[in-house]
Amino acid sequence: RWCRAINESPLDARARPGWRSVLVESTMSSGALIEAISVLPLDAAAESEANEVTIDITYNGDDLDDVAAATSMSREEVIARHCAPTYTVVCLGFSRAFPYLSGLDPHLWLPRHDTPRVRVPGGSVAIAVDQAGIYPQTSPGGWHLLGHTDAVLFDPTRDQPSLLQPGDHVRFVRLSA
Repeated sequence: RWCRAINESPLDARARPGWRSVLVESTMSSGALIEAISVLPLDAAAESEANEVTIDITYNGDDLDDVAAATSMSREEVIARHCAPTYTVVCLGFSRAFPYLSGLDPHLWLPRHDTPRVRVPGGSVAIAVDQAGIYPQTSPGGWHLLGHTDAVLFDPTRDQPSLLQPGDHVRFVRLSA
């Protein structure tokens, strides 16, 4: 909400959210910027502008069986627990349009792989620690791969190149096998 309030204000400032912080860039002095930000209204309107996005997933990820074993669950329970929450896009980062999603069921929390993969296919849906995410394009990565989506997360020809924005709400829906 802070980022939306700053970005929609007439201030000479641009805010970008991080997982536990906000980066604010401005030509204003730090004192003037802090004073101006402190009086910005944080009303429900900023929250209501979040998009609701449904992402279809084929659960065929390379790590699905390992996640099931590590969490003492069946594949079906892992999938059900992954699909159950409504996630929130906290920030975008690591690579263009990679969404860091909060809301992962705590029973699925697992550390990242000790050794990242050199190549994770674009569209891979993954989890690590207390987060879920989607690899927008092929890249290295150390998260647990649960499945794949055909959703295009980044398209420079769209008015808004990134499908997801901080504050958006995401639901995962399982496609039939």
